Amino acid sequence: MKKLVIFDIDGTLTNTNETDHKAFEKAYMELYDLDVSGLDWEEVEDYTDTGIAKHVFEVVIGRTCGPVDLRKIKKKVYDNLVELYNESESNFAEVKGATDFIEFLKSRDEICLAIATGCWEHTANFKLNVSGIDYEELPIANSDNDISRVGITKHVIELAKQQYDCSKFDDIIYIGDGAWDVKMAQSLGIRLIGVDVHSNGRLKELGVQNIIKDFSNKEAVFNLI
Repeated sequence: MKKLVIFDIDGTLTNTNETDHKAFEKAYMELYDLDVSGLDWEEVEDYTDTGIAKHVFEVVIGRTCGPVDLRKIKKKVYDNLVELYNESESNFAEVKGATDFIEFLKSRDEICLAIATGCWEHTANFKLNVSGIDYEELPIANSDNDISRVGITKHVIELAKQQYDCSKFDDIIYIGDGAWDVKMAQSLGIRLIGVDVHSNGRLKELGVQNIIKDFSNKEAVFNLI
């Protein structure tokens, strides 16, 4: 039996949701003198970096986000993340136990690992690198591959099939923290383990049955898998 376990990054492997929001908000203020701090991010149709950029331009600015705009935003967000890291490495702390849990899963023959994130590739890699998450051998899909969470997850499943020489996984489990992850898992018919780092109860409100705070008790999390 082969199981594929897919991890999100922000709020799942790295405790960077707040840091990511700061980087985005600062980018729009610096580039367009635009305050987006009051936006309800759950209203964004595609909660990915590209989807957020498209939403802000179409809904707030009132025009399409072109390739030049996207390049500017991607660079500015990355620069802001680097700045936030230089201010304090704690802005990019791993979710407790994440590194050890990934290494634990790597030792299990029946488990295949992958990462599917709404981040762009360069920001995803930066967060994983500075947080100490060893991801180099894992298939990864991101917002450069597709604008939607569903598309990103489908893409990484195909990458995993190729990498692990498996035409079909017996089970697929996604580990994520957001309402958008719940919608994606429901759309694709895959199992979800929710991560509620700050115990805000949002995932429970959405009906998620299996919720963890972190990965410190790796045996308990593995039992959910």
